[in-house]
Amino acid sequence: IALLTVPVSSAPHLDSIGVLPDGRFELQISGGPGNFAIECAPAPSGWTQLSTLTATGSVFQYIDPATNQASRFYRVRLLP
Repeated sequence: IALLTVPVSSAPHLDSIGVLPDGRFELQISGGPGNFAIECAPAPSGWTQLSTLTATGSVFQYIDPATNQASRFYRVRLLP
């Protein structure tokens, strides 16, 4: 008899968004481990992928390299 354990990622969740002193945004995300896409848009539509990342823990951060955005929406998707 063999036991197979498969880690299951939960749905990603943006826990907080903070502004760094240089104007960049820092996102704290929970829902790992897994592979994720970070997306942004100037309005609640028209999403653009900023980055993909692999999280090894349940909580992880992403820092948006863009600064001084007039309006910015974020979302995180779990990748297959």
